[in-house]
Amino acid sequence: MGRGGADGGFARQCQRAQCRSIYMKNMEATVENGKIKSYRINAKISFTLED
Repeated sequence: MGRGGADGGFARQCQRAQCRSIYMKNMEATVENGKIKSYRINAKISFTLED
């Protein structure tokens, strides 16, 4: 899996804001033929913005 979706979005936002923490409430994945086909997470992200 590439760095798209949540991975890429989180990385881009951390470049623009001071990320302080991430709390992953849960994660769900679909597996086919022994490989992860898709996944999703529910998370809370804390960050600060600077002017």
